[in-house]
Amino acid sequence: MNTLFRYPVFYQQQNGYLILSAPDLHITIVTDIPFTSKNNTKDLLKLARVIGRMEIKIQEKITTIKKSKIKLPTPSKIKSVISDKKNQKLTAPQVALIMGRSANTIRRMADRGELPGFKSPKGTRYFYEKDILPYLKLSTI
Repeated sequence: MNTLFRYPVFYQQQNGYLILSAPDLHITIVTDIPFTSKNNTKDLLKLARVIGRMEIKIQEKITTIKKSKIKLPTPSKIKSVISDKKNQKLTAPQVALIMGRSANTIRRMADRGELPGFKSPKGTRYFYEKDILPYLKLSTI
């Protein structure tokens, strides 16, 4: 089985940007391709290049992980990554996975007011998924 296609890749449009992400491998690509049902040939070719670039980044990451002799992350099951809830609460480690940062960095960003979040009465920090999307680490093509 080809390792490349075992990891889920998601795409979405946010604030005029097309975002592709492979959360299991901490990879995010953001591009300004107009994403409509009436895309022209030039935009579709650009989209194909971005998808190809995502596949290359995934393969490079897998190769790097294998060379470091670290165990490859287990691919997520689609249902555990996708949620129908628009206001899904995420913990700092979950946000860290999405943003490609450490959980402690996410907590520090929240403490400085750079990332919107809140603490439960027991002290667990939560973030709403919709609130963190604009803060994704951008890697443009």
